[in-house]
Amino acid sequence: MRYVVITGANRGLGEALINQFKDDHVIAITRTTTENKNVDKQYTCDLSNEGSVQHVVDELKRDYKFNDSDEIVLINNAGTVKPVSRAENTCIEGYMTSYKINTLAPIILSTGFVDWLRNSKCKKKIVNISSGAAINAVSGWSAYCSSKAALNMFTDVMRLEQENEQYGVKVVTFRPGVIDTDMQLEIRSSKKEDFEDLERFIAMKDNEQLLPADQVAGALANLIDSEDFGQVAHTAVQDFL
Repeated sequence: MRYVVITGANRGLGEALINQFKDDHVIAITRTTTENKNVDKQYTCDLSNEGSVQHVVDELKRDYKFNDSDEIVLINNAGTVKPVSRAENTCIEGYMTSYKINTLAPIILSTGFVDWLRNSKCKKKIVNISSGAAINAVSGWSAYCSSKAALNMFTDVMRLEQENEQYGVKVVTFRPGVIDTDMQLEIRSSKKEDFEDLERFIAMKDNEQLLPADQVAGALANLIDSEDFGQVAHTAVQDFL
């Protein structure tokens, strides 16, 4: 059996992923309860609180035991683009929340995942949802860009550490592109003085250039199903559509 653990699973790409993997055992980690019938097990969690995230890791360890023939996939999907403002105008609390959600929560879940399944022979995969903003600076997104860049480097280090393990975990990042979700709505609601690219993002919506969430979920499923999963560290949606 395949088990798929998805964070941020009650809207946007996360909800589309639940539906994409409906034939598998879906474990949702959400801030609020989801009513999606394709969820087999769910845990509520405040991803900006490291204690809450660690508690979910402990609950997963308690609730699940796997066979050698199983496949376990962790998709660290949850993220926030906030705060959107120039670096000098961004409060430290804003940076802290961004890093806790975009970087620290995936780190806690990924390291807990590796430790939990260290001696298991089952297939183990981690996908950290990254962004083009992790490699290309965007004015007004100092928190988002830097927190996603940190997640990229964490992924690189974990890959290096796992490659010689007897029962290692395969870890990659996935850049999902610009998706038609609530996050894009938040971006388009930004102030021009905080976000220089505002008009470009509004134009992408007006010109129907945003990718549907279910299409991106399908591309991510193609990545996870690919025989060479894990050979490339940093992947992108256009390679799997």
